[in-house]
Parts: sequence; C-alpha cells; structure tokens
Amino acid sequence: MKDARAIMSDNVKLDALDMLILYSIYTARGEVSRKVINKVVSYGILVRGGKFNPVDEPRLLRPLRISHFGWIIPDVDERLRKLAEAGFLELRYEKKGRREVIYAKPKDIHGVFEVVKTALAKELSEARATAILESINEALELYRRGGSEGLVKALEESTYIAGVKYALVGWDGESYAKVMGELNKRGEEIRKKHPDMPGSAEFLELRRRIKEPLL
Repeated sequence: MKDARAIMSDNVKLDALDMLILYSIYTARGEVSRKVINKVVSYGILVRGGKFNPVDEPRLLRPLRISHFGWIIPDVDERLRKLAEAGFLELRYEKKGRREVIYAKPKDIHGVFEVVKTALAKELSEARATAILESINEALELYRRGGSEGLVKALEESTYIAGVKYALVGWDGESYAKVMGELNKRGEEIRKKHPDMPGSAEFLELRRRIKEPLL
C-alpha cells in the first residue's frame, strides 16, 4: 500500500482547494461524479450548519463560480487529473450525449486524511480547516440521503441562488460573499430601525420564492 506522505514528497504540489477535493473523494469512499465533487467542495467553502457563512479565505472563494448549473469549480477537471497523475485517484470517463462525465474514486493510499488535515491546518489554521471539513462531511451526508439533486437543492437554497442563478452566472465566490455580506449588514441596520421588517435572510427568501432577480 502506498503512503500519502511518500507521494507528497515526490514534489507533488497541491494547494488548499486540491486538498479539499481529495478529502471529499476519500470521505465519499465510492466513485463520485464531477458534479458531486463540485457541489460538495462548494458547500464546504460556502455553508456552515446549513446556512450561508462562507469561509473568509479569498484563495478558496475566488475559484468558485456561479454557472447555469449552480456553483462549480471551473478547473475541476484539471485538478482531478493532477490528483490522478500523482497517484491518489482513479478516473473514469463516460459519454452522455455531447457531454463527457468524469468520475473519480480513491485509490488504496495510506494516510491521506492525516496529510490533508496537516496541510490545511498549516495553510488555513486548524480551526478554519476543521470547520470546512465538517461542512464537507455535512454535504456528503446530504448526498447520501438525497442523491445529487438533494445536495444541489440544499446548496442553492443555503446560498440563496435557487431560482435566480441565471441572473448571477459568472459571479465568483469572493464577489458574491462580499455582496451578500453587505446586504446582510444593511439588512441588520434597517431592522434595528424598523423591527417589524423582515431580516435580510427572510427578504432574500421571499425574493427567491417569487423568482425575482437577486441583484
């Protein structure tokens, strides 16, 4: 059995986002699609305890994008290939109409979780890394219970893009988090002056329900 530390010592360069992708696949255990990997990692970065609370880490937020398919990591294919070439993953390609779907599954590598947790704690701080990994575990549990569609629904509703993502295509995670943070701040200021008004989260939920553009 190969050892994760030995692989990393062979000049394999992985950033924090690569580590989150690796952790997600090894925690899922079985084969998972690119779609599921996108959603699980996005959930880990953007959501805490089922609520929109993005990690304050630009290098993790910037790579995320809102697409017609919701939250994605645009270069996830390249990242998966890099992890496979390093020896961590086995990839499978399947044609579905015009699209090529990528599936990834973990190889029998010892010490992956220890390597991931140590690297993330060094790059992000132990507390921040732990919070993200807990959210990834939560996302995988949603996937196990409700399949990929259940996970997609939970992610889009938690981040307030359900029903309005087409108006937000192209936004990156950092810009979206800043705008949402400002909306929440302004909403709280207004609510202090007008206690009977709904808070920003309630207001956004109402907008989502009536399908109005968010911005």
